[in-house]
Amino acid sequence: MSNLTVSIYLTDGGRLEYENHVGILQTYDRLVQSEGLSGKQLIHRLISDELRPAPLHVRLRGEGPAGRVDIDIPYQ
Repeated sequence: MSNLTVSIYLTDGGRLEYENHVGILQTYDRLVQSEGLSGKQLIHRLISDELRPAPLHVRLRGEGPAGRVDIDIPYQ
């Protein structure tokens, strides 16, 4: 299995970026489909609720099991 790039775009203009196991997609799917989360709540559960400064949005990119992944999660 490969990794996805997680990019966190911050309100101060900064960006945090790291690699995460492609398994994060299963967690993302569960949180969105089963729990109905989006935006701020989704980012807090998927990534962290301790991001400072707050993010503008989070992006997941890379190759997933079903092909190319490019997911953008706005922080609203």
